[in-house]
Amino acid sequence: MPNVDFQYVIDLTNAKGAPLGQTPVHPDWTSARHWVRMEAVRQGRVGEGEIPGAVVVHPVWSASGGRPQVEGFRFEITGGAGDGFFVTAGVEYLQNWAEVSASALVQSNQLERGESYRYQVFAFPEVKGESTQQMELAPFEEPPISFGLTDRSLNDLGAISGEEEYPVFFPRQIIGETEELTEGAGGKETGGLLVGKLFRDPGQSVIFAEVTAQIPARHVEASETNLAFTSETWSQARSALRLRKKNETFLGWWHSHPVKEWCKACPAEKRKKCPLLVDFFSLQDRHLHQTAFPGAHSIALVVNQLASDHQTISLFGWSRGVLSQRKYQVLDPSTTEPKKDPAANEAQK
Repeated sequence: MPNVDFQYVIDLTNAKGAPLGQTPVHPDWTSARHWVRMEAVRQGRVGEGEIPGAVVVHPVWSASGGRPQVEGFRFEITGGAGDGFFVTAGVEYLQNWAEVSASALVQSNQLERGESYRYQVFAFPEVKGESTQQMELAPFEEPPISFGLTDRSLNDLGAISGEEEYPVFFPRQIIGETEELTEGAGGKETGGLLVGKLFRDPGQSVIFAEVTAQIPARHVEASETNLAFTSETWSQARSALRLRKKNETFLGWWHSHPVKEWCKACPAEKRKKCPLLVDFFSLQDRHLHQTAFPGAHSIALVVNQLASDHQTISLFGWSRGVLSQRKYQVLDPSTTEPKKDPAANEAQK
């Protein structure tokens, strides 16, 4: 049988509905494939180390517009122990690609910087013969799942429920370390790697993470608005992980936003209304995370330095293959029960 693939197109309009143009896109489905596999493990459909087959992507057609308009995507495991298991994501999965398209329009003066826009996604079938079918499925094949999971009850970290799809816990000391390093960075972005352990609570069907350390990135290319990890950064982090000998894994990364430096030339009244005063994950941040941390368990902590004595902390991570802000819990050293960090609570309002 022929294999049906799809060419996706992003259609941009301005706030009034006037057309701005269409851009063909070739989505990277890596994060979604990781997510559906972790969900299969979390729900007990497959065991860690099993190969749940290929993951195929199906467009979900718009209920109001019908074909070829897309309102979401279905990521389904085909073959293996997880055959038929799927998760869905909304059209926001392609938000990054829409932002890139909009940025190109800004560069060509077709869209004003800061001007709002809307986007829709369309999918057009590409029918391919049997000879290409195996080649099309090959990139979707993954090695055996191995998250390094250990069975553990959430109750070990306090009397909480498994309502969060992927609970994340930070010792208060680590939050403090990121704040101190941000303050000492002299107005430049700084950051590091987050390491820890992954657990599964079989009773609640929950996979959760406990961050156990942050490894400062000593070899980075940093400025007021950008942070790039060099190969030396990764080598140092891997060496530190081996020396710790605590059976930890890389959970993600953290970095700072020196907002006070970005806004120091602005009048006080303008700074009060600045859109940078809210927690955010920039397009560059998302690109780095998607490239270096596509795993469904990967997280990113952001320290926003709004003033010398005012910082906010926010966490971002994958949900159904889409990067979004998420809650986290801070473990107080004086108790085994997790306590909500005020900054985390404020970030969710």
